[in-house]
Amino acid sequence: MKEKLETLFGKWKLIDDENEYDGKLKVDKTSGMFELEIIIMSKEHLSDSKKFSERIKFITGDLENGKKKTLLNCQHFGPAYQVSNHYDGSSRYTYKYSFHPQFIIDNLCLIDKNDVLFNEMRFELSNAFIWGGLTNYNPDFKNDCFSISNEISNITIFKNSNIEVYYDLGMSGFSMDSLKEIVEFRHIPYIKIKSKNKKNISWFLDRLRPFIRLIEFATNRKVSILDIETLEISIENGKPYPKFYNIEANYIEKEIPENREKLIKFELLFDLNDLIEYADIDAWISNYELIQPVLSLYLIVKQQNIYLEGYFLNIIQALEIYHCRFVVSDSISVYRKRVEKLSEEYSKKDGYEAYLLQDNNNRISLRMRIADLILNAKMIFDNPLDIENNELPRMIAITRNYYTHYNIKKENEALKDEDLLKVSRFLSKLLTYYLLIGIGFDAGFAKKIVNEKIRRY
Repeated sequence: MKEKLETLFGKWKLIDDENEYDGKLKVDKTSGMFELEIIIMSKEHLSDSKKFSERIKFITGDLENGKKKTLLNCQHFGPAYQVSNHYDGSSRYTYKYSFHPQFIIDNLCLIDKNDVLFNEMRFELSNAFIWGGLTNYNPDFKNDCFSISNEISNITIFKNSNIEVYYDLGMSGFSMDSLKEIVEFRHIPYIKIKSKNKKNISWFLDRLRPFIRLIEFATNRKVSILDIETLEISIENGKPYPKFYNIEANYIEKEIPENREKLIKFELLFDLNDLIEYADIDAWISNYELIQPVLSLYLIVKQQNIYLEGYFLNIIQALEIYHCRFVVSDSISVYRKRVEKLSEEYSKKDGYEAYLLQDNNNRISLRMRIADLILNAKMIFDNPLDIENNELPRMIAITRNYYTHYNIKKENEALKDEDLLKVSRFLSKLLTYYLLIGIGFDAGFAKKIVNEKIRRY
């Protein structure tokens, strides 16, 4: 693919610097990388007298094409310089200072030295439209026609006294020119975040990430940020006037691959309506940092083609991490008390103690963690192998240890081929169940989703 490099010339000002500098902003539209080059010509050597900070909060620019740019969180490199001899025998120094911004805001040229803060931002996301389950296109089959509705906005996902999160559905492609042979229409799904108090861009991105991961979990697809907009309310002639600004960042996906795998509704674990109606989003936000590594391991095996053994190992590691973070970390005494309580609840003390504990063990083993998770998900009777229930966690632990700590003596006991496939499917269901619980779905709804949607590993 040929690189799409755009160069924008203009005058630039750095925060806490009254001077104005000539420079050019280079934007690589393929990789999303940005670089501002400021050129300073001087008769004197400036290496000791002209220094910029390593990090600069923002740089503003007035471009030759009349537009404005604000560059945020800039990292400074340089200077690089060269010396040339003038016709009169004097020397001329040309200095090049390089700045790499984290964000670029279009059509905004700040003069305030404070941080760049906003009350509202919205993010266009890939692979979110089917999950959203809404459309602006309304076919009328009875009358053989269709209608296009206005933008759907403010579908509440989460709200508290400090933050509001909405799903919006925009659209693009229509023109007021009716004499067009081909008219295209595209839905644009957004997650919109509003803050009670003004916040910087990084704050909004931190609040967006749990919702991106949530949609990735529901769709088994990578979700990318395609566009970022921010809203600023200004007062003009005594009335509030909304102004939208586009924000560029180097991780925004510039082009959507035409051959990407299409998402079909029945493939979803859950959709936006399920989330709003049945989940406790407050619990998901509270659990997000703890559950993040578990979800990452899950998504690796769901979004990538991976060998069966690698699939099994990732799922086992994810379940072990989940048990450590959400059930019992590493205290055998705490675990034993938990076993006593569970045994009383199930009223089969001897049988369940044997299932959940190991003799002469002063640590919580993988076998014990898997047994605990199977029992509490009430999946103990879903044993995928023709073996005793008590044997299943032991066989799973032996197989994991065989693949990670190779021991030829355990080779005949380790699961392989069809048995490994059956157990991997079973563990995938188990992990999916606990991730759904982490989102805030109740146990009954989570079990229903797992039984209806998990058909293959």
